[in-house]
Amino acid sequence: MPSPHAEAELILSRFPGPVKLYSSRRKWLRLLFTCSLFAVAGLLMVLYGISGGWFFLVVFGVLSIISVAMLLPGASSLELDQEGFEVTRFYQRHRAHWQEVKRFEAFLQYRSTEKMVIYDDVRSPDTLLVRVNKALAGHNAFLPDTYGLSGDELTWLMGQWRQRATRRIQA
Repeated sequence: MPSPHAEAELILSRFPGPVKLYSSRRKWLRLLFTCSLFAVAGLLMVLYGISGGWFFLVVFGVLSIISVAMLLPGASSLELDQEGFEVTRFYQRHRAHWQEVKRFEAFLQYRSTEKMVIYDDVRSPDTLLVRVNKALAGHNAFLPDTYGLSGDELTWLMGQWRQRATRRIQA
């Protein structure tokens, strides 16, 4: 019987890295297609004088633009190494060291079938948004994507990578 984490185990075999994972192009293409359809529907609603058309056009037009941006090279990634990990989202980078993060967990988002990865970051500022995240999900930070893995696989990978890295640091 194959391991439920076969793909994540393959990535973990490349420890100490660095290893770079990218967002799922299929996911962003699917979102682009869906949002574009709704944006076109909004445009048709505007042209035919149907109320709410501008709302659909603007909201789904913006989401289409975001989807295109996320498909560009270098827009979104996760890089793992022995010191920590770096998340790139919309070309913005955030670096976290393994000693500063803990308790990776797969979390099923409200009204979704996909799990996201949440965790605790000791450097996280005490803002209203962070307090709301902690109240709702029990953690103060999250990864913005699952980078082609399932939420459970990425959670397992992050935990295992952290465990190996912190063991090396302590040795």
